[in-house]
Amino acid sequence: MFIITNYIGSFAFKTLFKDDTIDQFITSTQAYMFSDFMDIPAAILTLVMIQQISKEEKLLFDSTQHQNTDDNIKTSFIESPEPLS
Repeated sequence: MFIITNYIGSFAFKTLFKDDTIDQFITSTQAYMFSDFMDIPAAILTLVMIQQISKEEKLLFDSTQHQNTDDNIKTSFIESPEPLS
């Protein structure tokens, strides 16, 4: 989405310097405003994706920690059993 809005903004910026009439300036400005407006949903989409990835990483980290704890408990019983007196 950022690629599309960047292309529109770049196109509008290039045409802005080639404009000679008021109508051309208005059209270029509208295209530039449209590309800026489209950056808002792209930014929101990016934030949602970052939040989702963060949640998945937290779940992965928690499951890895739980697995490591289980492995440590199993190996401690296997490696060094304490004698029963």
